[in-house]
Amino acid sequence: MAIELNTFASGDVDYIAKLNANVAALEQAINALQQQAGAGGAGSAISAGFFLDALFNHADALIGVSSYKPTQSSTGLTVAPGAMYLADVQTVVQSFGSITLNFTGAVPGFYYVVIDGAGSPTRRDTRVAGTVYSVDWRGNGFYGTPVLLAPIFYDTAEAEASRHSAHLPSANFGTLDLRLEKTEEIAMEANKDANQALSLAYELQAAIGGVSMRKIGCTVDGTTGIKGAIQIDFEGTIVGWSVIADTVGSLSVEVSRKASSKPPAVPQIPNTTTDKISASAPIQLTNAQSAASSDAGVSTWLRDLEPWDVIQFNVISVNLIARATLYLQIFEFLPSPPDVPQQLPVWLGMFDEPLPPRGLPELPESPPDFLESPPEGGEF
Repeated sequence: MAIELNTFASGDVDYIAKLNANVAALEQAINALQQQAGAGGAGSAISAGFFLDALFNHADALIGVSSYKPTQSSTGLTVAPGAMYLADVQTVVQSFGSITLNFTGAVPGFYYVVIDGAGSPTRRDTRVAGTVYSVDWRGNGFYGTPVLLAPIFYDTAEAEASRHSAHLPSANFGTLDLRLEKTEEIAMEANKDANQALSLAYELQAAIGGVSMRKIGCTVDGTTGIKGAIQIDFEGTIVGWSVIADTVGSLSVEVSRKASSKPPAVPQIPNTTTDKISASAPIQLTNAQSAASSDAGVSTWLRDLEPWDVIQFNVISVNLIARATLYLQIFEFLPSPPDVPQQLPVWLGMFDEPLPPRGLPELPESPPDFLESPPEGGEF
């Protein structure tokens, strides 16, 4: 509402009445504001308590990741300064210095760090409103590390820092969401490159004899459920699958794996939930009689296999198919071949010509004529 105040002019004789009217108008406006912002206005849209309660989702919350963080010593717990929203009183409290809680003589057990209405940390043996951490006191020391029990609300510095990356110094993201999107993009590209490199490595190893292709399989009928399991005796990596049915239809088969030991140890039976390795990409046949998948189709699987693992096949859905045979393609890792000594090459000298025979050279039967016959007269 608008506040109308009286003004004064030279010669006025009713200034007292005007002053009183102004005071009354101001008093009315102030009382209205107090009614909205005071304790009686907790449900008002301009109430600080209402605003904080909505901001912190009606729950106690630390403000800043280091707020009230405890550090253990032999007999005490030093609680760092911090700030916290207390939901039961709808207010923010703060501590400006570290406070040490002494546990000397305390009965062994679990204790809780609780922030009171003045913002000071206290020690309690029960969990109440304002609890931020729990600790396990053994009578002569603490066991383990303090356990955080309250949610953390980032402060402005931490929210600002979340938009920047130490590994990408030149990248300043507008929001944390944009930075996470960039991280996911990089991760997806790295995963793609890794799969390509893995496939290339398999091909190279196969070319040089370091691996061989193996396959294991199972024949299933037209019902759901576990259809078979097989224990392998080699190490390898799943690189694909194939399935052939008796007719056109649909089929979905999940694969599980359980580590086991060499016979005569009893094989372990996989659990279809906790031991599933086919992730959200099962062996799938959709309105077809046959299907296959390459390395890319099993990229989300837990693909590495160890000797004596038990592999199990579980049909989770089937339609129109009475019989189907499925296989897993596996690169088997072979032991490295032994080192074979290589024959050293023979050096034949600097030239390609054969070396001369050993021994002294043959002498001519008679010495050569080095001098011509003397001239007539006996003189040279």
